[in-house]
Amino acid sequence: MDRYRMDVNGISETRWTGSGMMKERSGHTVLYSRRKDNQHAEGVAIIMSRKAAKPLLEWKPLSDRVIMARINSKYTKLTVITCYPSIEGAEEAMKDTFL
Repeated sequence: MDRYRMDVNGISETRWTGSGMMKERSGHTVLYSRRKDNQHAEGVAIIMSRKAAKPLLEWKPLSDRVIMARINSKYTKLTVITCYPSIEGAEEAMKDTFL
């Protein structure tokens, strides 16, 4: 992120369990939404620089495949959504219940 001067980055297929917020030693904030059944599959995250995390208004783990964060940017309030949809080979029921 630093090399490309990115302040916000969405990540899919984190493969962690649970959900929450982590502060890294590098100063980055990681918001994550993961499975609750201890299976290390799927999962999404939003990684923010220190600069982007400061004006964080709220964030919500909507499911193990969708996470949302609201940031009070310089010109407007910004909503960042990271999604990880089902792959082509997944069961139809899983695709239908994406959210």
